[in-house]
Amino acid sequence: MVSKFISVLVLLLAGLGASFAAEPPAATPAAILPPQFAGWHISGSTHGSKDPAVADSVNAALLKEYGLTDFESGTYTREDGRKLALKAIRFADASGAYGAFTYYKMPQMLKESVPDQGASLNERVLFYRGNILVDAVFEKLSAMSAAELRELSEALPRPAGNTRNLPSLPAYLPKSGYVKNTAKYVVGPVGLEKLSAPLSAQLVDFNASAEVALGTYQTADGVATLMLIAYPTPQLAAEHLRRIDAANQPNPQPQPGTPIVIAGPMFDKRTGPMLVIATGTISQGEARALLSAVN
Repeated sequence: MVSKFISVLVLLLAGLGASFAAEPPAATPAAILPPQFAGWHISGSTHGSKDPAVADSVNAALLKEYGLTDFESGTYTREDGRKLALKAIRFADASGAYGAFTYYKMPQMLKESVPDQGASLNERVLFYRGNILVDAVFEKLSAMSAAELRELSEALPRPAGNTRNLPSLPAYLPKSGYVKNTAKYVVGPVGLEKLSAPLSAQLVDFNASAEVALGTYQTADGVATLMLIAYPTPQLAAEHLRRIDAANQPNPQPQPGTPIVIAGPMFDKRTGPMLVIATGTISQGEARALLSAVN
């Protein structure tokens, strides 16, 4: 009887060992940058890290907020001796790459036809493709530089499933009066603070799964900021609008730890789960027109 029990136990343990051995190893993320593209070849090897501080020591917290997963950089050369420095940051989804692109994009940059969106200033070209943001610095630009980066964009690994979806909120920013390259997409308090937004992170309340889009607009009186805040439900949006309006009273009574950060006159409305807020140098009539352009 004991011998039979031992035999059964041995068989069970053997089966468990086989099942553990059959488990596949954890998947290693695919390399971000290709070894070559459009006549460019990697010089030496690329350098990678999962530490946001390696990608950008000044904006490490922001990159973490956008969902950085890993980073890779390398220097490429051509037969004519020209050099190209590439830095690629991969995020958990395309929203993170888009948000980081809007943060790094400067107003003086020119639009570049590199997927999914690109912008350039002198020898530097910034673009994102799916969930990857690429910062390219050419030693010397040529007429083919944009085409070469388009080929690079096609060689980048693509995100899977819903992670490739871009946020829909920035599309609600009106076109009339918009100052180019000023649209920003924010998913947390770090980004909001870095952009000096008119409302504090406490009033926005990212703990309620809020997301924010901002844009700068030229008005007859000066420059204004339009801020869109999206919440999961209309009920949450209505609740937060009441808090914001209470903070905008002449003598508000803030709750402990909730600073009131509202710059200048403020005009707002709610449309479904989205709040629309206009601040800055703007008249009441212009503010109403700007608010009414968001539906």
